[in-house]
Amino acid sequence: MIFNRLAANALVVGMLSASLLPPALAVPLAEPNGLPERINQLLYVAESRSAFFNPEVVAQAYQANNFRSLWYSAGRLTAAGKLAQKALQDAASLGLDAEDYQHPLLVMPADSLLTPREQQEAELLMADRLLLLAQHIKHGRLYPDTLLPNKTLGLGIIKAFNDIIASGQIEQQLQPWLASLIPKQRAYQYLAMELDRLQDLPKQVLGLNKTLKLKDQGSEVARLRQLLREFGYLKNTGVIADPETFDLTLQKAVMDFQLAHSLETDGIAGPGTRMALERLLNGDIQMILVNMERWRWMPESFGNDYIAVNIANFDLNYFYEGKLALTMKTIVGKNYRKTPTFTKDMRYFVVNPTWNVPHMIASKDLLPKIQKDVNFLADMNMLVWQGWGDQQVRIDPLSVDWQKLTAKTFPYRLQQMPGPKNALGQVKFMFPNEHNVYLHDTNDRALFAKSQRTFSSGCIRLEKPLALLELIAKNHAGLDGQATQQFIDSGREKTVLLKQPLPVHIQYWTTWIDAEGRVHYRHDIYDRDQAIWQALQTAI
Repeated sequence: MIFNRLAANALVVGMLSASLLPPALAVPLAEPNGLPERINQLLYVAESRSAFFNPEVVAQAYQANNFRSLWYSAGRLTAAGKLAQKALQDAASLGLDAEDYQHPLLVMPADSLLTPREQQEAELLMADRLLLLAQHIKHGRLYPDTLLPNKTLGLGIIKAFNDIIASGQIEQQLQPWLASLIPKQRAYQYLAMELDRLQDLPKQVLGLNKTLKLKDQGSEVARLRQLLREFGYLKNTGVIADPETFDLTLQKAVMDFQLAHSLETDGIAGPGTRMALERLLNGDIQMILVNMERWRWMPESFGNDYIAVNIANFDLNYFYEGKLALTMKTIVGKNYRKTPTFTKDMRYFVVNPTWNVPHMIASKDLLPKIQKDVNFLADMNMLVWQGWGDQQVRIDPLSVDWQKLTAKTFPYRLQQMPGPKNALGQVKFMFPNEHNVYLHDTNDRALFAKSQRTFSSGCIRLEKPLALLELIAKNHAGLDGQATQQFIDSGREKTVLLKQPLPVHIQYWTTWIDAEGRVHYRHDIYDRDQAIWQALQTAI
């Protein structure tokens, strides 16, 4: 995506170099504003370009408009200019940094009188900053793959801007156009509202300093009850015997809160629960800004049928015909084998899969177990191979001196056959990608009871794989439950192609607002929020 944008902009620059005429040959001016000469400097004098992000695009816009002024007239802002200035100043309400789009000439009071030279500069700067603002509203301040600043305009932004100028209706079209670029996803809209609420919210005192549990009494219990009611986890059911007593109703509310916030559901308001309550009470603007940036990287719509995995919340949601059809817990990659974020189409699933053990796992994780006991391979129903294709040879494990091997010298491939000990369980769902990541069953179910589930080697383990299999087989492969069960019962590997690709969005959201309007924050398990935040601080 980055390459395409850069290539497209290079094409625009090439076209401009060939098409822009020197001032002496330019079309007649609508007014003697000096813009042709200033644009000539913008294109060909290096020091005249330093304050601009996309000078060639700005030059093209004014050339196409016969060098007419758009934002200033007789040294003052026009009505369109005032709208443009306000749009730049209001960027913070969209989760952007208003400083990115400012310049001393652009922040002068609306009734200021500029000199002719200042007007020329401000005129071009206004267009330059509006274009950058539009790019950031639509696509984000950073490139998602590299976290480098996004300063290169997409062709769609350029065309729309030029169309508005050509229409002669800037006052009528500028604000609606910028609003149309705002992400349409409901999650983004809710985060924007939460950001607006928090920006003027004074810091509040939590009022909980100790661990609270069933039968405890006191003012802190009453405060806990109040908070859970405010956050929507404790319904107002009428008379309460004693607000300061930690009763079963309050315990249930604490457990509901803990479950919703991926905490241990012990019904005890300990440090983790208090921390989550503190974050909800005062919000976390930094986390909201980071997640709003992530939403700008996403497509406008996920469609009607898709799978959404939230790595940070350890969950999967399957949507069919626009409705949530299934949700479940997941297990994601360990901190040193982080599950990546990406979107790909599921193309097929495999029942009773064979596991071709990745070389890194075989050489680093399994080799020590084999060295401890060579029977590990037989116990785990694993075969040993050397070579590939027609040249591959099956190796007798007893013929290998495993003690001499290291992770760097490990020459074999391990393959685990279908069966009850297979690490992939009874099914894997495949959406081919460069990360070799997929969704799969697991033979270790106990780990789903943990609140923080970073235990895999990068792939995503599913709590309810057979429930997902049944729905995908029926909705996307045209198979009924009986046929799917027969595949499972056979014990043999079976690959089934989907009739239509099913998008799988594997993303990393550390804050969002649920269907009931309740805010959720999650621990930044991979420190990805921090990396984005740091990049945003130096983005321009």
